[in-house]
Amino acid sequence: MEQDGRLDTIDYSEYFPEALVAQGKDNNFLMLTKLDELYQAFDGKYYRYQLNYRWLSRDCERENDEAWACVKGSENTYWNASEIPDALAKGANLFDCFNLF
Repeated sequence: MEQDGRLDTIDYSEYFPEALVAQGKDNNFLMLTKLDELYQAFDGKYYRYQLNYRWLSRDCERENDEAWACVKGSENTYWNASEIPDALAKGANLFDCFNLF
């Protein structure tokens, strides 16, 4: 979908071959990755997927703008497949699947 002549959500997946999906919207970036090994969190639970969230110093406007590299800060959260079925669906928009903002 376009907004003011630019795409609403930008797909950066081609720049992150290790990711299932990598997308940008406004000055935010989300990347979902399946971990090679289970990750044990501080709560003792194990997780298979990592969501990397980056807040950026510039807006994501085009697939080749490399806005994803203009990182002001980042954090990771961990998930299991049963918690994120919509995010694992083909063609998913991560910004619709995760309520981080």
